[in-house]
Amino acid sequence: MIVLGLDVSTAIIGYAVMDGETPVVISHIDFKKCNDLWEKADKAKAEIEAILNAYPGIEKVYVEESLLGFSTGLSSAATLFTLAKFNALVSYFVRAKMGKPVEYISSGAARKTVGVKVIQKKKCGISAKEQTFNWAIAGPLKDRVMPLGRTGKYKPFVYDEVDGFVVGLAGAILNKSAT
Repeated sequence: MIVLGLDVSTAIIGYAVMDGETPVVISHIDFKKCNDLWEKADKAKAEIEAILNAYPGIEKVYVEESLLGFSTGLSSAATLFTLAKFNALVSYFVRAKMGKPVEYISSGAARKTVGVKVIQKKKCGISAKEQTFNWAIAGPLKDRVMPLGRTGKYKPFVYDEVDGFVVGLAGAILNKSAT
């Protein structure tokens, strides 16, 4: 079964089209040049429709659930509310195009499903997102070239692409175990 995994945010949407547990495409949608939420929504709608048109065999779409709580120093109520609105808009675009709703999966459940063992940041010094990225580039995405910026660090969007991959892989695994 072909599934689409989406890591939705208002800065970048990371996504992966998966044929079973094999990635067909891993990429992202960048909103840096958009001025407001509505421009981002218009771009997201067009790009999501293009993905669904390019891969007509997609049967299910899995979306990372919006954050449900605050992260110290990272999220305000306004940020969480905006992310939830945007996640809902993207989910609606998928539903309108496919005629069926998306399925949501939390980042923690997705990581657990694919086998990422996250250690608390205070114990290891790196975030769950970084741990997930490290797991992916050492394992299932070890042969994938991740672009570097001028400073030699990975470009920021690769983390979102990996998150989209993890959501898609988790969806594929959950879907396989349900059959």
